[in-house]
Amino acid sequence: MLALEYIGEGMHRIAYRLLFFGKPSGLVLKLCKKRPVHSCTEMKALEYWKNDPLVAPHLPTVYFHDEQTGSLVMQEYAPGATRRSVRHIEAYLRKKLSKQSIVLRPKNLGLTETGSVVLLDMGEMLPKGLWRLPL
Repeated sequence: MLALEYIGEGMHRIAYRLLFFGKPSGLVLKLCKKRPVHSCTEMKALEYWKNDPLVAPHLPTVYFHDEQTGSLVMQEYAPGATRRSVRHIEAYLRKKLSKQSIVLRPKNLGLTETGSVVLLDMGEMLPKGLWRLPL
């Protein structure tokens, strides 16, 4: 039996933990509140950064993405990462994207089972020329 457990919501999406027979599956379902633009932009950002040697190890694992609805299923990560633990990545992203406004907030950071930091919201981490283009 499959069930959803509410985790929380941000500006663009609502997150649910997927439960199988009442137990956490290690997967999260994210549903868009309105339009799927943020989710699609995030998928483009994941594709853009996947070969970058500094950023790639910190990208989340996404198992499914629906372009029409923006829904996605991804690995669940534990909370607990701090901004201090990602300052070098934050500075690197600012430099690469020529943006001073990048702030990696703790609510958008996760931890793997081995304690590595994962960037959970990459929706605004694209160079300007790639924003809002079709996938």
